[in-house]
Amino acid sequence: EKERERLLASGLLEAAKAEEQFQIPDIIDDEQQRLIIQHVLTIYIEDNKKKLGVYRELANRIELFKNIINELLRYKTLFINKNGFEFRQKTDMALPIPPQELSSGEQHSLVMIYNLLFRQQNKIDELILIDEPEISLHIAWQKRFISDLERINVLSNFDTIIATHAPSIINGKLDLMVGLEGSTDKDE
Repeated sequence: EKERERLLASGLLEAAKAEEQFQIPDIIDDEQQRLIIQHVLTIYIEDNKKKLGVYRELANRIELFKNIINELLRYKTLFINKNGFEFRQKTDMALPIPPQELSSGEQHSLVMIYNLLFRQQNKIDELILIDEPEISLHIAWQKRFISDLERINVLSNFDTIIATHAPSIINGKLDLMVGLEGSTDKDE
């Protein structure tokens, strides 16, 4: 049930109608009936584990996507359902926000994080080049960019080269930085 609830929250499953849910009698007096119900439940649970297991990796990606985006969007919340993305004001959950009304930084972050998490998988020796990710990003978002990238990298294994002029992108992770020096020779 916890896995089913997780998949519901990720937008991968729809809520089952009450009559479709598996019903177990509250009291079982007959030992034979108890053994039959136990056997049926074992088969039911194993079958559900297999069926829901195919969603696990995708659910992990969706959860991380929602977590990162919702951490970035202070006054808005991202929901994912069968119709796609939906944004709502935290102060008025009844008020939907069309994606085109997000700021350029919010849209930039949404597209980049989505692409890093959901692009074609299973590529071998993948290298992603990111040029000046700080453009349109609030300074607080710049400071967490590398840590968010590391969180994404746990699920989507890839190597990254980032070109930036913003020290806030590096945010103290000097061990990851390679500085480029300008040439002093006029012929180069």
